[in-house]
Amino acid sequence: MANARSQGCLAARLAARVTERPAAHASARLALMAAALALALGAMPARAAETIALDLSAAFNVDLLGTDAERLEAIAIHDANEYVNWTLYDIFGQHHHLGAPYDCYYVHNSYGLPTSGLVQTAFGPYQLGPAQTADVTTHQASPNGVTFGKLFGPDRIVATATLPAAQRGRYSDVNFLLVHWYRVTRNGGVADKRIRIHADYATGSPGLLYEGPVIGWSAAADATFAAARESARHISSAGSPIRGVTLKIEARWLWHFAQPLGLDPTRTLVGFRFEGTETEDDVEDLACIFAATGHRVAPADLPIQVALSKDYDWCYQNTPQTTLDRHAVVLTVSVVQPDPNGNSSYSVAVQQTAGPGSVTVQSTADPLVWRLVGGRRGDTAPGAVTVEATVTGNEFGGQGTASETLTVRLLGDIDAGGSVGLSDKVQLNKALNGLPTPGYELRHFDLTGDGSVGLQDKVQLNRVLNGLSVP
Repeated sequence: MANARSQGCLAARLAARVTERPAAHASARLALMAAALALALGAMPARAAETIALDLSAAFNVDLLGTDAERLEAIAIHDANEYVNWTLYDIFGQHHHLGAPYDCYYVHNSYGLPTSGLVQTAFGPYQLGPAQTADVTTHQASPNGVTFGKLFGPDRIVATATLPAAQRGRYSDVNFLLVHWYRVTRNGGVADKRIRIHADYATGSPGLLYEGPVIGWSAAADATFAAARESARHISSAGSPIRGVTLKIEARWLWHFAQPLGLDPTRTLVGFRFEGTETEDDVEDLACIFAATGHRVAPADLPIQVALSKDYDWCYQNTPQTTLDRHAVVLTVSVVQPDPNGNSSYSVAVQQTAGPGSVTVQSTADPLVWRLVGGRRGDTAPGAVTVEATVTGNEFGGQGTASETLTVRLLGDIDAGGSVGLSDKVQLNKALNGLPTPGYELRHFDLTGDGSVGLQDKVQLNRVLNGLSVP
C-alpha cells in the first residue's frame, strides 16, 4: 500500500509542475564534438572564462533534500500522535525514492550535503536550491531539483530550465549535478535509465549535449560520471506498520559528468531542456538535476545591429521664446534581436555628424528615445542633417552604429521650397480658413509649435516675410 500511494502521488505532484511534450529529437549523442569546440574557440580571441553557478530554479519541481529541521518536525508530529506515519514524505510530501521508498539526501555539513548549498568541485562551484522552507511547521516541500523522464502510460515529462537574463551569454562548456531518481516497472516492462540534455540558444536550433545512461546515488563511479559530493548518511525510514524518519549511515553520492559537456561558444545560451528516452507504457523512469555550472567566455565583442526610426523626416528651426524648442524630430533607437553578445540593456550616444543643417541632440528618460531639436533661426543654417547613434551592450559588450537623415527647414517654409514666400502664406491662409490643403498637415502650419494653428502662426509668418525677427 505504501508503494502504491507513493507512486500515485508522484504522478499527481509532477503533473502539475512539469511540461509534457512529444518526442522529436536528434539521434546524435553529442551536439558539439571537442574538436569543433576547440576550433571555434581558437578562431575567436577570448578573455578569461568566468565560472558561473547557473540558476535552474525556474524549473525546480521536486524536493529531494532533507534537513534536520524537517526531521525534528516529523519527530514532533510523531510525539504528538504515535499512530501517524512520520517520514519526511508523509509530513512534507516528496523526499522519496532515491533508493528505498522514503529515501532522500541528507543536508548536514558534517555527514551530508552542505547546508549552504554550495558544492565545490574541481570543475567549479554548484549552488543547490533551498533544502527546506523558512517555516517547516507549514509542512510544505521546497522544490530543489528538476525531475524529468516518464510516468506510467504515454506521458513523458520534459523539463525546460530558462536561465535568468543576467546569466544568458556565450559559454564554452557546462556540467550538472544529477542522479537517477526513480524507476518502477509493471507487466514485465524494462527501464533503460537513459536521458537527453539539450542546450537552448537565442538563435538557431537547440544543441544535443548528452544522450546516454544516468547513474544512481549508490552506484560506483564510471568513465561517464564522477562523484561531486559524498554524503556519509542519508534520510530513510524505519518501522512497521507505522513508519517514521530515520538516518542511515551509508555512503551516497551526488554526481556530475567526468568531462564537461561542450557548448557552442558562438551562440548565446538561454537555457536547457531535459528529457528521458524511455517509451514503454509499463515503465516509470525519472532522473533529477539539482544544479549546473558553466564557463562563460567573452570572445572579442561581436557587432550589434542597430536600427533607427523617426516620427518625421523634417522640423522647423526654433526661436528662444516663440517656439521654445518645440520643433523637433523624435529618433527611436532599437537593437535588432537577437543580440549576438547576449546583452539585455544598452547605452546609447547620438551625435550630429554632417550638415549643413543643425540640430541639438537631447536625451529623454528612455535611453533609446532622443529628440533632435531644430537649430536656432538666424544662428544656424537650414538644410539636411545626418545623425549617428552608437549603441554599446551593458552586460557583455559589443557595439553598433546606425545613421539617419532629416531636414531642418527655415521657419515658415511650409511648402519645403527652400525659402519663405507667397506660396507659403497662401497655404497657411487656406488652413486658417478651413480650405483643403492636400499634402499638408498640422505640423506644416503650426509655426509656434504649440500643437494648434491660429493667429499667432500667421503673425510669425508675417514677421519672417517682412524681414523682422521672431523672438
